[in-house]
Amino acid sequence: MKYDNERQDKDWINPPEPREEVELDVDSINDDKWLREREQKDSSFPWYDMWGSMTVDEDFEGMHPNKLIDFHIYREEDDDTKHIVFYGWDKKYQQVDIQNVIGHYELINVEDKDET
Repeated sequence: MKYDNERQDKDWINPPEPREEVELDVDSINDDKWLREREQKDSSFPWYDMWGSMTVDEDFEGMHPNKLIDFHIYREEDDDTKHIVFYGWDKKYQQVDIQNVIGHYELINVEDKDET
């Protein structure tokens, strides 16, 4: 039930007047093409800096109590190499401890080879 003094949509919405021409969004021209080229250039990693966590089956010293391991995947700008780093857990402050590196690996692109 509506109150008598309640405003209706038709009372306050002023739709834009129709235009004969539509302006192009020149900033977005070729964005799709640029993104496709970028992904083809580096299809295995369309991002360059990512943090995450994963659950593991084994317990070991320095890990999160609920068996989570935090990781960081990044691209080294100097030589364009990609790395993954696994971090331990700081019990005292209850947070990821970036000084406690569990493992650090360089990621390489493995190409499938036809074995015939």
